[in-house]
Amino acid sequence: MNAYAQSALLAAALLLFPSLALAEPGYTWETTVEVTAMGMTMPPQTVQACQPRQWREPPQEKNRESDCKVSDFKHVGNKMSWKMKCEGKHPVTGSGEITFQGESYYSGVVKMSIPEGESLMKMSGKRLTACEYTGKPPLASADPSAKLTAQQCKQGVDKLDAGLFLHGDVCNSYKQAFCDRLGSLDAVEQASRKGGTIGELAATCGKSAEGWCNQAAATDRVDFVSRHCPAQKAELLVKHCEGRDATAQGAGKYGAFCSGYQGKAEHPARQGTVQEVAPLEESAGAEAPAAPADAANKALDAIGDTAKKLKGLFRF
Repeated sequence: MNAYAQSALLAAALLLFPSLALAEPGYTWETTVEVTAMGMTMPPQTVQACQPRQWREPPQEKNRESDCKVSDFKHVGNKMSWKMKCEGKHPVTGSGEITFQGESYYSGVVKMSIPEGESLMKMSGKRLTACEYTGKPPLASADPSAKLTAQQCKQGVDKLDAGLFLHGDVCNSYKQAFCDRLGSLDAVEQASRKGGTIGELAATCGKSAEGWCNQAAATDRVDFVSRHCPAQKAELLVKHCEGRDATAQGAGKYGAFCSGYQGKAEHPARQGTVQEVAPLEESAGAEAPAAPADAANKALDAIGDTAKKLKGLFRF
């Protein structure tokens, strides 16, 4: 599951904490949250909200359309905890716990689980100034998941995360910026290792995979040719490797490239076709291609629906 699903999980989790503010006038609290989801950690996010002087329960709006419920709320001593459950197309279960350190600080965790994955959110808060809460929900603000999705799309451009741009339309508005970065073979190689073939990259960005292969062959980029360009690979093998003995094949500029070559003499039945080229092993430590992005986008849809569920449950 890619970084988009994680950003949506963070958005869903963030919806909980402004909600805790909507009970009575009190103090402005600054909360910093950090989410770890599916093995990756999001950058910390900080929000401010007016919290009640006495946190008695996560306040709920009696919304008939909501299929989420908070249960088992407890506030004992300096600890507050609760459970939550959402029914429907994308069921959610979760639990949260906050521990107060004196009157001015707290820390805690929220665990959320959906069929597509798990997340753990760590948070810490500090009290700032007194605030006045009128008892009315604040005006609707922009969907936090949109901001976080934009952040992840920008990071995808910077990191050449091809999976975000080749499948689905979540990052459509950033696709051109991604394509503009494919101006070198190094960039194309990096992108191809993160969720797509050079053919898919070329088709998406209006470029030529054959052109990239010809450029790689002309500049002796045998690493690129070996991974992506069968025709050019065959030509380079004949040019640089055929006729060399085993010792010579393993030496010099083309040593690694030729070391996997089995020439025509060893396979006479292949009559010099491309099939006579034995496949080279992937270089050690090469990054594995990303998982199919459609699955990640499907998960993102599920988590985005989760965020809406929580927004219907809590008054913010």
